[in-house]
Amino acid sequence: MHSMPNLTDELQLDPSGIQTEPRYASLASMVEVWAQRTPDALAVSQATRSWTYAQLTASANAIATLLSAGEVVALTGQQSFGLVAAMLAVLSSRSVLLTIDSNLPEHRQKLLVEQAGARHLLVVGEMPPWMRSHSWSNVIQIDPSNPPSGNNTTPFVSTLPDDPAYIFFTSGSTGGPKGVLGTQKGLSHFLAWQSSKFQVGPGDRVAQLTNLSFDAILRAVFLALVSGGTLCLPSEPSAMAAAGVFSWLEEARVTLMHTVPSLAQTWLTDIPADVHLPELRLVFFSGESLHESLIRRWRLKFPAGRIVNLYGPTETTMVKFFYEVPGEPDPGVQPAGWPLPETESLLLNEQGALCGVGEIGEILVRTPFRTLGYINAPEEQQRRFIRNPFRDDPSDLLYRTGDRGRYRADGALEILGRLDDQLKIQGVRVEPDEVAATVMQHPAVRSCAVIAQTGPSQRPTLVAYVVGAGISATGLREYLSKELPAPMIPSTFVFLEHLPLNSNGKVDRKALPAPTVTHSFVAPQTQLEQVLAGLWQQALGVGRVGLEDNFFELGGDSLRLAQVHGKLRALGHPNLLITDLFQHPTIKALAAHLSRETPKKSAASRARLRAARQIASRTGQPVLEEDSE
Repeated sequence: MHSMPNLTDELQLDPSGIQTEPRYASLASMVEVWAQRTPDALAVSQATRSWTYAQLTASANAIATLLSAGEVVALTGQQSFGLVAAMLAVLSSRSVLLTIDSNLPEHRQKLLVEQAGARHLLVVGEMPPWMRSHSWSNVIQIDPSNPPSGNNTTPFVSTLPDDPAYIFFTSGSTGGPKGVLGTQKGLSHFLAWQSSKFQVGPGDRVAQLTNLSFDAILRAVFLALVSGGTLCLPSEPSAMAAAGVFSWLEEARVTLMHTVPSLAQTWLTDIPADVHLPELRLVFFSGESLHESLIRRWRLKFPAGRIVNLYGPTETTMVKFFYEVPGEPDPGVQPAGWPLPETESLLLNEQGALCGVGEIGEILVRTPFRTLGYINAPEEQQRRFIRNPFRDDPSDLLYRTGDRGRYRADGALEILGRLDDQLKIQGVRVEPDEVAATVMQHPAVRSCAVIAQTGPSQRPTLVAYVVGAGISATGLREYLSKELPAPMIPSTFVFLEHLPLNSNGKVDRKALPAPTVTHSFVAPQTQLEQVLAGLWQQALGVGRVGLEDNFFELGGDSLRLAQVHGKLRALGHPNLLITDLFQHPTIKALAAHLSRETPKKSAASRARLRAARQIASRTGQPVLEEDSE
């Protein structure tokens, strides 16, 4: 049985009586051990090509010599050998890693670079246009497939446990993103635990399916490399949707993967009949609540592997709690489980007293392996990172998660929701106030309130209530698609003459009207409209789609949008952008937009078009005639 927190415990005492903490080998040195022990073992694999540990460390060493210790290095680029080598180079050179996802809006990319104070740039592959005109102190461009190489026998620079290692941003309640500064020791602590706890080793092949925006990229990339395993990179990350993911996982013989529940839910809508993933032994879910129904759906198709639920805010480094789902999952949402070593959970009630078993309170996390906190939110830093009130030690800090929870009788921690309006959408932490603040930057908007609701898909979505003139939902989506990550863009916009206020002059959220859809159903007519309707029906899981139906109002989100986007590109629209789908969210508008393009057709694209027509047939749309080309 898990014991309750003992807040008077010392971590360790050295002979002089001074409190110490366990020391873990640095990430770079853990990788280096395998490069010395098994230099010819496969470290990274992509399609038909592989890199050994000797090649990986030689390349990382060569890139590291071009970097300066203590500097924030912005890293962007495509999934490749060069990207992995560059990440290892930054983390082994006492620099600070800032990964920039090129799929983020340009304005967002600039904001992250500015907030982090990054003056050095590592680009793997083609440089984004805005970066060419930005003022950098140093720019290093790396070939994705053939990055520079050096001497793999040269040891990496020795990093110190408390050295800053990386910056990742989360949504902020004051209108902008908050940067979180992690340490070398926090990263080492987590990776050493996960590798040891789940016996990850040279026989494992770990999938990299995480984009550069999330701190989860660090465990997705480096768990294999600190364990002597092989990191498996998909060749076309943009096409990794539904059937493509599972086919690749089987072809790559993946044994271990990390994912977000909502993403897995989307993948499970389209599983090839001949895919069974017999070698997949571990699936780690994190970022959102893990529900019993998803577990049962997953195990129905893939019964062999173990499923582990992970929980922990970015501020406490990666995750700090885990729960291995038993053969019979818990009803409803799975627990967060038990803390990692050197980690404690505290539950405090409204009076600040410790909660007993079954009593609900706010979850606080205590660990010396937390991050250093926020780089650009001093008030939030003071509010979230507080001194342990049960010990007289100014260095003993607790992180207030804002999550509500309770202990089960067996000591496992359960999550019961939020104390504030924050929510998770596709694993992305979203503060509605940041979204509202961004909407209000539009010159035609006078005021705005954003709330969360449960959409038709039973997942949380955002509704924006807007006061302004001369604006439309389509126009605001297009505007926000250039400012915010896709999961932060509201699915629904409601336009009001004024926002209802309570007696304190604040928005009365309970008085906000429910969104309504007023247009009537108009059936698709043309070939293209019918194909689009079939794709939407499959992605959204709805019975029918009319010409005027709005993708987002039907329950669409950025995951489903990406699924439709990938299939349309494969059907002969390779230049179609995600932002085009935000700008044309109805069948009628999107069909008109696509009709103005000249589709790039080939034998393969014509075959995919026939497959799309079969989709239309299965979803109730008419079977279209064969392409005459």
